[in-house]
Amino acid sequence: MAGGVHPDPDRALATQFGALPSALLTLPASMSGLNERIHAYDSWRTRIAGVLARQIQWLEGESLADVATRNRFDALLERLKHDRMTVAFVAEFSRGKSELINALFLADYGQRMLPSAPGRTTMCPTEL
Repeated sequence: MAGGVHPDPDRALATQFGALPSALLTLPASMSGLNERIHAYDSWRTRIAGVLARQIQWLEGESLADVATRNRFDALLERLKHDRMTVAFVAEFSRGKSELINALFLADYGQRMLPSAPGRTTMCPTEL
């Protein structure tokens, strides 16, 4: 690991970034399209981070990377590492949004995070 560069940047980044929680990757069959898109996005994010790591490694090996270039690459890698996906559920009250969110994302935990009952239980924007 000379100069702080991992010999296998893809493996190092996969370890560093990790995978999405299994609850997001084990959706019901009816949601397989969403599941595939989330998995594809996670794979893309890991691949692009590997490309960036190899690129900065090459630039440094050729003595073409200055401090500003290194900082830009580090900033890009940090953005990828802390990237978030936002999914919005919008409908009138009592249409099952909380129940759907509990079923899709929290079923593996065996409990409900969002209350779901007839009436206005979560009638304000909620972020998880």
